[in-house]
Amino acid sequence: YKMDRPYLRLAPFKVEIVRQNPLIVLFYDIVSDEEARIIQTLGVPKARAYLKSTEHEIVKRVDKRLELATNLEIGTAEDLQEGNKRFEKLGIGNRLASAMTEPEIGGRTVFTVNLKISVPCIKNAALFWYNLMRNGEIDARSLHAACPVLTGIKWIVTKWIHERGQEWRRPCGLNQFD
Repeated sequence: YKMDRPYLRLAPFKVEIVRQNPLIVLFYDIVSDEEARIIQTLGVPKARAYLKSTEHEIVKRVDKRLELATNLEIGTAEDLQEGNKRFEKLGIGNRLASAMTEPEIGGRTVFTVNLKISVPCIKNAALFWYNLMRNGEIDARSLHAACPVLTGIKWIVTKWIHERGQEWRRPCGLNQFD
């Protein structure tokens, strides 16, 4: 359980460290079924929706929870991206993906470079990792892919948390390879 902030003493997050180096973490029950349903309905008219925390109280609440879970400043992050198709880009910051639904078969996230780690898509859980090292360089070990969904539906939300604004929360390391 993650309980390092006062709020989390009352409502801790269930945490699974998938890998220590590079850090890959699963936060369980980061959203409730009702919150997931509302987030899905907010983006229904589009294949992909960008949801601002000012649009709905649920989005604001989820953003705050993500900040508590990651210990990173969410104010400089991109809007919550919601949809049922994958979209990848590199080099802008840290990644947090949260599954709103759990496919029956498939939909895993695999980290492809040297790690050979496969993480299942778990309903209402958030998968977090750093795309960049502390020195700002891309961490090639964070390269990943989404396995196809064989049966069922994979509906996710993604939050890109930029490196700028994290100077006090995730400072540079002591060597060039941190």
